[in-house]
Amino acid sequence: WATIDVCKPADQPNTVGIRGSMPGDGQARDTMYMSFRLQYMNATTSQWIDLSRTVPGFVAVGAGKTARQGGSSFELKPVTGQSAFAMRGVVDFQWRHGATVVASLSRPTTAGHQSLAGADPAGFTAATCLIG
Repeated sequence: WATIDVCKPADQPNTVGIRGSMPGDGQARDTMYMSFRLQYMNATTSQWIDLSRTVPGFVAVGAGKTARQGGSSFELKPVTGQSAFAMRGVVDFQWRHGATVVASLSRPTTAGHQSLAGADPAGFTAATCLIG
């Protein structure tokens, strides 16, 4: 799953945090990776568009034996006078055996998940976040 676990709290204005959880494949020698993207809703086309500067590479989150969580936060700079934007995250997941990708998938953020760390406020979970 993927969720927004930070949406501009008082101590982190204009910050969106994305967290993902992926099941292990039961193979201790495999490594699991996540990549985090932030998207905004284009008001004209009603389509989600990647913010190109938010696409970092894949980050290792642990061995494939058990489930893992990971996350990333993005600080945005809203433009004065600009309407607020609906934001969501997408987490790309990969399971690798050495350099070989054995499985991959992507999930957009949804609400109703339990972050093990990083949620602000504690327990926060959402599908989208309004910034601006």
